[in-house]
Amino acid sequence: MRILCTFNVFLACYAALFFAFYVTLLAIFYSIGRITDKLNTTTLRKENSMKIQMKWVDGLQFYSQAETGHGLPLASRLDSNEPLHGIRPVELILHALAGCSGMDIISILQKMKQPIVKYWIDVDADRADQHPKVFTKIRLVYHFTGKGIDPAAVEKAMHLSHTKYCSVSAMLSKACEIESSYQIHEE
Repeated sequence: MRILCTFNVFLACYAALFFAFYVTLLAIFYSIGRITDKLNTTTLRKENSMKIQMKWVDGLQFYSQAETGHGLPLASRLDSNEPLHGIRPVELILHALAGCSGMDIISILQKMKQPIVKYWIDVDADRADQHPKVFTKIRLVYHFTGKGIDPAAVEKAMHLSHTKYCSVSAMLSKACEIESSYQIHEE
């Protein structure tokens, strides 16, 4: 009887130990999976994606906020007599192109030590007559003011922006013609 009792205690201890080992393994695998998932999404979010949130305000008015915390109002109208309380979504594309290429160009020109004191970009675009009214041609005119600005440096900066650095230009150039020019204004 004593051997049977000792054997039962042994089995109970063995079962408890096995159960504890099993639960520990499950917890470890669950934790590793969660950590791996978190690392993967964190890595992807930081390097390969962007996120915004668009909230409806009223009618055809929205407020868009980027993950950086910056936001802007967007709007459209059904009636041309209605006031417009935001940027139209299609206009944002032109803003994005001018902003992206403009930042590239000024950054490159500053590295080239060009004496720019004022800088602006005029953008206009043609759209298709029928829906969806996509852009068919976009024209950018880069204006530089300063004394002794090198036209070759400006041309090089524009070329680098449009062919290598500006992701907005790279995307849009697959959909429509983009024409760029510049004017140098002596101070």
